[in-house]
Formats: sequence, C-alpha cells, structure tokens
Amino acid sequence: GRTCLDLACDKPVEKALRKALSPGKLIASNVFVNSCVRYAMLRIHMIFWLSCVCLCVFHFMMQLRDVGLRLAPMATLSFEICTPIMLLLFAWASIVDPGLVAPRPKGASGVEDIIKFLDSCDGFSEAVSFERLCLTTWVVKGL
Repeated sequence: GRTCLDLACDKPVEKALRKALSPGKLIASNVFVNSCVRYAMLRIHMIFWLSCVCLCVFHFMMQLRDVGLRLAPMATLSFEICTPIMLLLFAWASIVDPGLVAPRPKGASGVEDIIKFLDSCDGFSEAVSFERLCLTTWVVKGL
C-alpha cells in the first residue's frame, strides 16, 4: 500500500523525474527520443486522461453498447454523441493559449483590496478569507 506520493519521494524516482524535467540535459542519447520523452513528460496528465477515455470507449463498444441500446437508447446515443464532442473540446482546451492576467499597478494589489474590505465591513457580519490571496501574484482569487 504505497501511494503515488510515496513513490515520487523515493530517491531513484525523484532523480529520474528531475533528470527528465531539467532543461538542457539529454535524457537519451538520441535527440529524437529525448524530445519525445520531454513532450510526454510535460503532457503526461493529458495522455493519462486520453488513455482513460479510450479505455472507457473500448469497454462501452465491446460490452455495453448492445445492452444499452435495448435498455436505455437515449443514454447510449448521448454517450456516443457527447464523447467525440468532449474529446474535441479537450483537444481545443489543451492547444489554446490560456492567456495572462495583467499585473496590477504597485500599491493596488490584493492586499489593499482585503484591507479596504476589512475597513468597510461592520464587525464579523462579512467574513474575509485570506486563503483567497495568492502569495505569488498578490491577486485575490475567485469570488
């Protein structure tokens, strides 16, 4: 019973991950293999999700489609229609530029917003969560 975090803390695994993600060092002697490994390491979460979807679709096509068409035809057809749409949306979301939040001017950060909010509220009627303040960008997250 070891978790993935326990495995990632092992020295050999940590060393391999650091080597794979460090810029400028070759993972393999072949440059093409090196670039393929870097591409896979940076997109491992997308590859994992896509493999889970492929496994789900394979299981559906092999075992559940015939039974589903007899018992719940609308649910079966919605799965068959929505799965390609979901895959296209996933591909689109993984390719597009997420954009950047423009930095706020000095003296107008999230800290000042929280202080203004604390000055304006009367007592404990409105609670402020300092967990919403990002300590890297000093922006107040989410509403």
